[in-house]
Amino acid sequence: MWSYACGKQLIERLIYVEGAEHGLQFTIVRPFSRIGPRI
Repeated sequence: MWSYACGKQLIERLIYVEGAEHGLQFTIVRPFSRIGPRI
């Protein structure tokens, strides 16, 4: 895996663990194609 992908996966796992420990609900958003010909 690339370092960018590994970093994203690590952060998502940390969010999941913290949410489970503290009873927090969360939503992970993965925006894509934010830059294009019409922007």
